Amino acid sequence: FKMKNIKVAIQFFGHLRTFESCAKSIKTHLTKFYDCDFFMHTWDKITHDTMAWHNTNYDALNAPPDQLLTAIKKHYDMTDIKMEAQCPVERRNFIELKNNKINLFGLKSMYYSMCEVNKLRVSYQEKTGTNYDYVVTLRPDMLLNKDLKIETFINEVDENEKDISIFSAGTNFSRGEYKVLNRLKNYGAVDTIFLSRADAMSAALSSHQAFVDYAI
Repeated sequence: FKMKNIKVAIQFFGHLRTFESCAKSIKTHLTKFYDCDFFMHTWDKITHDTMAWHNTNYDALNAPPDQLLTAIKKHYDMTDIKMEAQCPVERRNFIELKNNKINLFGLKSMYYSMCEVNKLRVSYQEKTGTNYDYVVTLRPDMLLNKDLKIETFINEVDENEKDISIFSAGTNFSRGEYKVLNRLKNYGAVDTIFLSRADAMSAALSSHQAFVDYAI
C-alpha cells in the first residue's frame, strides 16, 4: 500500500559496503510505502581505508567506480548521485572505543557525505520546485527487518514540533530550536538512519566545516 500523497526524499550517504544485499529490505520496509526520490553521495571504494571499531573485510566486494554506479542504478532509480574518491589523511586524532580506536578523519568523511547528499536534494528542489514531506537520511548498507513508517514517529510529537524534530537512534538533545529524538533507537547507531522534515534536515546538515575546525 503506497501513500502516493506523501513525498519522501531518500538520502543515502557513505560507503556502499553490502548495499546490494540490503536494497530489497529498504524497498520492502520503507520506500514502497511512499512516493520517493533517491539521492546518494558515496565513495569510489566499497569501504573505508581508515581505522574503525570493526575489522570487517569487504575487499571481495570492491569494483571499478563505473561498475559500482551501474550496480547502484540497478537497485535504485537515482534522482541524483555523486561519487568521489576518498583520500585518507593520517592523523593522530582518534576516539577510544573499548579496545579499538576510530580515526576522526573517518567521522569527518561520514558527516561530509551526509552534508553532500543533502546538498544534492536541496539543489534539486531549487531547480524543480519539488517539495518533500519528509527526508530520510540513511546508509545504503542498512538492513531493515521491519516496516519503517515515517508517520508513526512524526505523530509522536506535538503539531508545533513536527517541523523542528529530527528522529534518530542517538541520545535526545537540542540544537538551537531543533530537537533530536531517539525514537529510532531500535534501528542501530546514531550514524545509520535519521528522518525529519526537509528544513530540519538541512539545519542539521548545513555544513561539516565545524567538525573539520574542531575535531580534525
